[in-house]
Amino acid sequence: MTVQGHRINIQASQQSVFEALSTAQGWSRWFTPEVTGDFAEGSEVVCQPNGRTPIRLRVTSVKPGSAIAFEILEGPFAVPGATTSIQLASAGFRTAVGLRHDTP
Repeated sequence: MTVQGHRINIQASQQSVFEALSTAQGWSRWFTPEVTGDFAEGSEVVCQPNGRTPIRLRVTSVKPGSAIAFEILEGPFAVPGATTSIQLASAGFRTAVGLRHDTP
C-alpha cells in the first residue's frame, strides 16, 4: 500500500472550505464544472473534467464541517479501491487542510 499526505493552510473559514470540498457546486468552482451526485455518505459522485473520461467516487465518510472521505471507483489514472480523506481544522485566521491518499 502507498500512502501520500499533504497539508496546506487556506485563508478562508473552515465552513467555506468544507462546502467547497463537500458539494457539487463547490467542486464545480475548483475542480471541474461537470459534477453530479450527492455528497452524502454512501453516495456516488461523478466528475467529468473538461469532457474527458469520467471519474467516479463513492463518499465513504462525512463529518459535517470537518472531514470527508472518498473511495475511487474508476477514472483515468485512478486505482480502484484507493481512498482519499480530507480533514479540516482551524488554524487561526486560516483553515488547515490535511489530505491523505491511500493506494492499495
